[in-house]
Amino acid sequence: MELGGTYQSDGKMYKSQILKRKREREVKRRKEEVFKSWKLGKLDEVCRLLRLYDALERIYEPLSDEWTVVVNKKQRLEEEYRILVFGIREEQEEMRNSE
Repeated sequence: MELGGTYQSDGKMYKSQILKRKREREVKRRKEEVFKSWKLGKLDEVCRLLRLYDALERIYEPLSDEWTVVVNKKQRLEEEYRILVFGIREEQEEMRNSE
């Protein structure tokens, strides 16, 4: 039984395709690694700031100017936290690119 077509025994072309795919996988893996590192660092930063603003919120008089600033910043940080933990990749990439 013949399958038809021609068979090329040119191993050079085949090897170059394998190397190209290997490089593409490595680039993709590296990009994913960089993104994951950024995400974990950003999440750590946001959590530390949330703890700080939580403590500050208790110090200032409710509805004072300082308290209002702290509450507003805390709300923005809570939104960043939600995006980092529960958001889709596109939202996280958008956050990353806006820095």
